[in-house]
Amino acid sequence: MTEAELLTEVTTRCEQRGIWWVHIDTPFHNKRRQNMAGFPDLFLCGTKRTAFWELKSQYGKMSGSKQTDWKYRLQAAGQDWHLFRPSDLESGRIDRELDQLCS
Repeated sequence: MTEAELLTEVTTRCEQRGIWWVHIDTPFHNKRRQNMAGFPDLFLCGTKRTAFWELKSQYGKMSGSKQTDWKYRLQAAGQDWHLFRPSDLESGRIDRELDQLCS
Protein backbone atom coordinates (compact mmCIF):
# COMPACT_ATOMS: atom_id res chain seq x y z
CA MET A 1 0.00 0.00 0.00
CA THR A 2 1.35 3.41 -0.94
CA GLU A 3 1.26 6.48 1.28
CA ALA A 4 -1.44 7.95 -0.97
CA GLU A 5 -3.57 4.82 -0.59
CA LEU A 6 -3.10 4.93 3.19
CA LEU A 7 -4.16 8.59 3.18
CA THR A 8 -7.34 7.69 1.29
CA GLU A 9 -8.12 4.88 3.75
CA VAL A 10 -7.52 7.09 6.80
CA THR A 11 -9.56 10.04 5.51
CA THR A 12 -12.43 7.73 4.54
CA ARG A 13 -12.47 6.34 8.07
CA CYS A 14 -12.35 9.87 9.46
CA GLU A 15 -15.40 10.84 7.44
CA GLN A 16 -17.27 7.73 8.62
CA ARG A 17 -16.68 8.87 12.22
CA GLY A 18 -17.38 12.56 11.67
CA ILE A 19 -13.74 13.51 12.28
CA TRP A 20 -12.67 16.66 10.49
CA TRP A 21 -9.32 16.46 8.76
CA VAL A 22 -6.91 18.65 6.85
CA HIS A 23 -4.26 17.15 4.59
CA ILE A 24 -1.07 19.22 4.57
CA ASP A 25 0.64 18.70 1.23
CA THR A 26 3.73 20.81 1.92
CA PRO A 27 5.78 20.03 -1.19
CA PHE A 28 3.03 21.54 -3.34
CA HIS A 29 1.68 24.28 -1.09
CA ASN A 30 3.04 26.89 1.26
CA LYS A 31 6.51 26.93 -0.30
CA ARG A 32 7.09 30.41 1.07
CA ARG A 33 6.21 29.40 4.61
CA GLN A 34 9.39 27.94 6.09
CA ASN A 35 7.64 26.62 9.17
CA MET A 36 5.40 24.42 7.04
CA ALA A 37 8.33 22.27 5.92
CA GLY A 38 8.04 18.91 7.63
CA PHE A 39 4.56 19.58 9.05
CA PRO A 40 2.62 16.31 9.62
CA ASP A 41 0.48 15.01 6.77
CA LEU A 42 -2.82 15.24 8.63
CA PHE A 43 -4.42 17.44 11.24
CA LEU A 44 -7.42 15.63 12.73
CA CYS A 45 -10.16 17.14 14.88
CA GLY A 46 -12.55 14.77 16.62
CA THR A 47 -15.22 15.68 19.13
CA LYS A 48 -12.92 15.02 22.12
CA ARG A 49 -9.35 15.49 20.90
CA THR A 50 -7.13 16.67 18.08
CA ALA A 51 -4.13 14.90 16.57
CA PHE A 52 -1.29 15.33 14.10
CA TRP A 53 -0.48 12.29 12.00
CA GLU A 54 2.44 11.48 9.75
CA LEU A 55 1.72 8.78 7.19
CA LYS A 56 4.35 6.63 5.49
CA SER A 57 4.43 3.61 3.24
CA GLN A 58 5.43 0.44 5.06
CA TYR A 59 9.16 1.12 4.70
CA GLY A 60 9.11 4.89 4.13
CA LYS A 61 11.36 7.02 6.31
CA MET A 62 10.87 10.42 7.90
CA SER A 63 12.22 12.93 5.41
CA GLY A 64 14.89 14.99 7.08
CA SER A 65 15.16 16.87 10.30
CA LYS A 66 12.14 19.13 9.67
CA GLN A 67 9.66 16.29 10.18
CA THR A 68 11.48 15.23 13.33
CA ASP A 69 11.56 18.84 14.56
CA TRP A 70 7.79 19.11 14.16
CA LYS A 71 7.29 15.76 15.92
CA TYR A 72 9.23 16.87 19.00
CA ARG A 73 7.80 20.38 19.07
CA LEU A 74 4.22 19.10 18.93
CA GLN A 75 4.90 16.46 21.58
CA ALA A 76 6.60 19.04 23.83
CA ALA A 77 3.44 21.16 23.51
CA GLY A 78 1.35 18.21 24.69
CA GLN A 79 -0.09 17.43 21.27
CA ASP A 80 -1.00 13.97 19.99
CA TRP A 81 1.52 13.10 17.23
CA HIS A 82 1.75 9.67 15.60
CA LEU A 83 3.47 7.97 12.70
CA PHE A 84 1.30 5.41 10.92
CA ARG A 85 2.04 2.79 8.27
CA PRO A 86 -0.17 0.31 6.36
CA SER A 87 0.54 -2.37 8.99
CA ASP A 88 -1.14 -0.07 11.55
CA LEU A 89 -4.29 -0.16 9.43
CA GLU A 90 -4.17 -3.96 9.25
CA SER A 91 -3.57 -4.33 13.01
CA GLY A 92 -6.49 -2.05 13.90
CA ARG A 93 -4.24 0.55 15.56
CA ILE A 94 -5.45 3.34 13.25
CA ASP A 95 -9.11 2.55 13.97
CA ARG A 96 -8.44 2.53 17.73
CA GLU A 97 -6.69 5.91 17.54
CA LEU A 98 -9.50 7.38 15.44
CA ASP A 99 -12.09 6.11 17.91
CA GLN A 100 -10.22 7.82 20.75
CA LEU A 101 -10.55 11.16 18.99
CA CYS A 102 -14.31 10.88 19.42
CA SER A 103 -14.67 9.24 22.82
